[in-house]
Amino acid sequence: MRGASSWLPASHDLRTRDQALLRLLHEHGTLTGPQIERLLFASPAAARGRLSRLRRRGWIDSFRVHRAGRALPAHWVLGEWGSRWAAIHAGDPPPTARQLRTRTEGLAASSQLEHTDGVHDVFVSLIVAARHRRPPHWLGPPDPTGPLHPGSDPPTSLRTSPPTSPGRPTQQPMDQPAQAWPQARLARWWSSARTARAMDGQVRPDGHGVWEIRRPAPAAGRTGPDHEPGEPGEQVLQVGVFLEYDRGTETVHRLAAKLGPYERLLAEGLGPAWPLLIVVPTVRREQHLHHHLDQIHASGVRTEGEQAGPYPPGAAFDETWSVRIRAQQRLVVLTTTLEHLIADPLGASGPVWRPVIIRSAPGASVSALVRLPRLSRLALDDLVTAVDLEDEPGPARAFFDPGPAGPEDDPLTGFDHHDPAFPA
Repeated sequence: MRGASSWLPASHDLRTRDQALLRLLHEHGTLTGPQIERLLFASPAAARGRLSRLRRRGWIDSFRVHRAGRALPAHWVLGEWGSRWAAIHAGDPPPTARQLRTRTEGLAASSQLEHTDGVHDVFVSLIVAARHRRPPHWLGPPDPTGPLHPGSDPPTSLRTSPPTSPGRPTQQPMDQPAQAWPQARLARWWSSARTARAMDGQVRPDGHGVWEIRRPAPAAGRTGPDHEPGEPGEQVLQVGVFLEYDRGTETVHRLAAKLGPYERLLAEGLGPAWPLLIVVPTVRREQHLHHHLDQIHASGVRTEGEQAGPYPPGAAFDETWSVRIRAQQRLVVLTTTLEHLIADPLGASGPVWRPVIIRSAPGASVSALVRLPRLSRLALDDLVTAVDLEDEPGPARAFFDPGPAGPEDDPLTGFDHHDPAFPA
């Protein structure tokens, strides 16, 4: 069917899962075979069979390259039909055959291909972790006594109205303890290029995501705008994050310098108060990065009743730290390593993130309360309920803030991986 003038005669063969794949490839350029398998298929055989069929039809294409003397996994990209379908679906001009060929060749020849794969691995792990930790509806409710993740207590139960921006929910403490295993998902996943456009070029992270948790909030006798008296409410919390992925190919000084644009974005009130997540290859490099940041930034972290001082390198958060910050004048930075991401069964959503809080404006007034749990490292669930709890009136959204993630932002819109038919 390749070379046919239109994909319309074969449109009946494009399933919901296939459409999700085409949208992902349109947004992110390329995904490896293993990444696609983890996202959309129940087995390698099912993935190979369907991808081969889509390739024969002209919806997708693939290439294989070598880097540093080793073969990389097959990389899948949009084919002629797929590129036109995805562009029309996104409201973009369909590329010409020449533009498509140039784009694919550029990806295959790029020296940043392994870096791109690493960035995509982080976000893929978030989608997969949410799927595996949230049991399908036919398996019954979650165990209310189970932990959110190894070694941590559940965050304080909060009742949340729809957020005005990811990471800036309006929250009200509840007396009931939080329930374990909340529903979770990666509610938005944007490429570097799309994030840079949304931020008007002020920052260019390697990616942007919104992590969302939903859980029932037992509230006997309480009322809410969407609930009858006595009906339990639902917490909906989101936090947006920027991601910087480091492969150890540049100096720690240059890596630390990347924080500057994010600090300016907040100090000038242009962008949202999203935490910055940094992935480095080894624990040793992470320690060097923290030490370097401690040298060039006075973080102002203090325990209750103590004087401000720099964040101590390697210190474990073995007690509750309370830090009062103003969201627009502080950059929240968290780091992890590939070693932690590989070892933790929850991947990037697990308790792998080591926090650093950096002051962007010395002497700034304070307004928001950040509580860091009794952990040396935080999970994204902790971050959702800890960062940027606004307690004074202010602008609902920064100038370049795209706002909260909606249903249309779901990376796998329309594809239900909990459906019993998924393995087929």
